[in-house]
Amino acid sequence: MSKPADTNSTIYELQQSFALSNDTKAFEKLYLFLYKDLHRFAFSIIKSRHIAEEIVSDVFVQLWKKKESVAEINNLRVFLYVAVKNLSLTYLYKAKKQKVCWIEEYAGGTEIQLKSVASDELLIAKEVAEALQKAIRNLPDKCKAIFKLVKEDGLKYAEAASILNLSVKTIENQMGIALKKIAGSLKQNNYA
Repeated sequence: MSKPADTNSTIYELQQSFALSNDTKAFEKLYLFLYKDLHRFAFSIIKSRHIAEEIVSDVFVQLWKKKESVAEINNLRVFLYVAVKNLSLTYLYKAKKQKVCWIEEYAGGTEIQLKSVASDELLIAKEVAEALQKAIRNLPDKCKAIFKLVKEDGLKYAEAASILNLSVKTIENQMGIALKKIAGSLKQNNYA
């Protein structure tokens, strides 16, 4: 679920290549490297896949337009998450003002990879995965957002805190709450 340890260095190399050499291939790789996580993050706020796609695309268009200053950004990953968050919240504000609505339900993003096993083991693993998804979906919104940033997107607590404008201690507390609630839910369903 989390990215390799060298994610930040890969992003930094692509960022510098794009910004300093005007390397369009580096920009494309950067987009492909970060798109899925940024889209999932936007979707967690917007609850519309189509609008989330537009938001992430808009953020990258703005990044392209300001390529001269991209080299100066300390942590591009966090910068892009914050930009996606801000654009998503702006969209929600405008949508609420204009009474825009859309229909799209959240379908869990956390996946459990299942190996080739006997059918009864596969059934049990599927039930556990569904119970885990249900437990994550039932977390309070703030707690769920933090859990997804840390566990699914592989962000460090400090990065998640920076994105959400929270303290690292709040992130730690919310992760503790999330893990207790998930464990409690799994135990209640006899999976722990």
